[in-house]
Amino acid sequence: MANINLGLKIRELRKKKGITQEALASALSVSPQAVSKWESGLTYPDMSIIPIIAGYFEVSLDTLFDYDLKEIKSKIKKIIKDANIYFSAILNGILK
Repeated sequence: MANINLGLKIRELRKKKGITQEALASALSVSPQAVSKWESGLTYPDMSIIPIIAGYFEVSLDTLFDYDLKEIKSKIKKIIKDANIYFSAILNGILK
């Protein structure tokens, strides 16, 4: 399972927008300490604020969570390919 790097993504988007943790906190009606904890990976934002964060930065939830469907499909294809090779070897008596 991949790690959720939500805090790193929030930091990246905040810096790209050129705002401070305090400015982001004010825009989201949370404390600057909350933003700091998110960005350092100590805590995650409450689920109810995640869509607000995405909207603030004008990104999709997929972007906010660094979700890449193409990458996931590629990993699944590799797993299937490896499994086919493995089970073929078993069926052909190469592996026991």
